[in-house]
Amino acid sequence: MSAAALIRPATAADLMPAYALFRRALYAYLAAIGMVDAAAAKDPPIASAWDRQADWITHLWNCAHLNVVAVTEDGSIAGWALSTLRDQHLGLSFFFVDPTRQSAGLGRALIAQAFPALPGIKRSIVATQDPRALSLYLRSGVAVLGTSADFLAKVWPPGGQGDLTFERLAADDAAVAAIGQIDASVLGFRRDADIRFLLTSRPAWLARRAGKPVGYVFGIQPNPPGTTDIDPGCGPMAALDPSDLAALIDQVMTDPGGAEKFSITLPLANHSAIAHLLAHGAHIDPFYTVVLTDAPALHLDRYVQTSPSFIL
Repeated sequence: MSAAALIRPATAADLMPAYALFRRALYAYLAAIGMVDAAAAKDPPIASAWDRQADWITHLWNCAHLNVVAVTEDGSIAGWALSTLRDQHLGLSFFFVDPTRQSAGLGRALIAQAFPALPGIKRSIVATQDPRALSLYLRSGVAVLGTSADFLAKVWPPGGQGDLTFERLAADDAAVAAIGQIDASVLGFRRDADIRFLLTSRPAWLARRAGKPVGYVFGIQPNPPGTTDIDPGCGPMAALDPSDLAALIDQVMTDPGGAEKFSITLPLANHSAIAHLLAHGAHIDPFYTVVLTDAPALHLDRYVQTSPSFIL
């Protein structure tokens, strides 16, 4: 680690500088893989992105387990890492280093502080394919479970749900408990704090077969008015039987929130959902992510990730 930077717990005053760093580092990576030009990387959209993501960032900031920043001698934020602990599962939500200060040891120090290997704790990361970051993650003890991609699609007319019935969920304890039971089966852990947040942010349904819960789906969260640079996201979704995922995705179409297009993040192991989306004309965005974990109970073949991928 550079002697000119100090790793310390984040404070409330660090929120906006840390977020701005996240956007700068992300756009530097996008420029490196040819998805944006140098001008966009030099002056990335921060204010408009904050308008779209503020609720997410604030939620994770307020319920973080470990939240640390690297601060230079002049007080600027040179790195940020934030993890959440859910049901003995540690997820790394944010890990970014100032593009001008990478390869100086800051990343290793941040990972050590925010993403430690602890007895009885499983861990996961949804990461970009940046090779330097992946090297750090792999050395921390997690392994690649699979690759994910964003599928972009137009909303289509609602179809049939077969033998499933769907119950619209309220933001209450019963909904959190029902989703938690399915998450425990599909992911191997619950994340009640995040589910409670999502229930206040986007429509959600519980899928039943013969009265028994067999899956859940979170629908499209509309973008703020005037946002045209990115399609709104949806998810997460999970099914005890992968063959039910097509019906879960179709349920999103019953209440798209006025959106004409949407983005959905799928593990490429999820063959059922991918086939359904491709049949409806979806195309794959070239921005791929990697799921890394030391938890073998993650069943990505029956899961649709949260979009944006700040959590699994």
